[in-house]
Amino acid sequence: MRWKAPLIAAASLVVLVAMPASGHGLQRYVSTCLRVAPLPGGCGAGRLKVEFGAALRPRQLPAQGLAPVAATAHGTIATEGGGHPSALREASVAVDREIRLDTDGLSICARRRLERLGAAAARRACRSAIVGHGVARLGLASSDRVFSLRLTLYNGGASGGVTRLFAYSSGEAVGGPLVAVARIRRRDKGLEATWRLPRILDGDGSLLGFRLEIRRGFAASGRRHSYLSARCPNGLFRVNVPKLTFVNEAHAPGVPSQTVLKGGLAVPCAPKR
Repeated sequence: MRWKAPLIAAASLVVLVAMPASGHGLQRYVSTCLRVAPLPGGCGAGRLKVEFGAALRPRQLPAQGLAPVAATAHGTIATEGGGHPSALREASVAVDREIRLDTDGLSICARRRLERLGAAAARRACRSAIVGHGVARLGLASSDRVFSLRLTLYNGGASGGVTRLFAYSSGEAVGGPLVAVARIRRRDKGLEATWRLPRILDGDGSLLGFRLEIRRGFAASGRRHSYLSARCPNGLFRVNVPKLTFVNEAHAPGVPSQTVLKGGLAVPCAPKR
């Protein structure tokens, strides 16, 4: 079943449309679409449309206790009428307390080390710190060129209650290494991650889409660990996106210098009985 539920956010600029997908198999995505709402008199060109989704597998999980899981996420960023979208520079994501993060004993790769290495060299040097993979699709304002970059996710270590996760890529098309940094904190309601994305080619580049998978098992202190684990007591995982910040770094005419969106979704799971 598909449903749509519009919600005007506090800033009165955001319409949230949630669309749980009815796909089959273990990897069922639930997707959400966020749009900047029309204002009286119109809001000009460059109106943003963002779609993102998430899934956990296996979908069937214990109601009590924890089991290893893989998390997948995807997203697309576009403008309603076409054209180059503003650059996503920060994203805040909060996930359900039934999902746990474990990096105890996992190898670490420092950000400075990644920034000195090419993609292949980074994977060789920091192989034991890899926790996931993905791909990013980027577009350039100056040439309308679109290209894809392979992403590797690295454990950046924990200190002061903050766990760092690095999404790394490198290539001549973007002028060398790019590192997006997530700072993850454990809160009473679950995990909160704040992603900060780098400026791409002096503002000429913008993120158009991504797909990520986080999955890592490892051994430490004589037992098996999983980077992510979860349980499913009530059939749903809740994901809140309190803030997506976009900056008009390409100085597109008629587009706000900054746009902020927010939203959320619920990802289904199946409790084991």
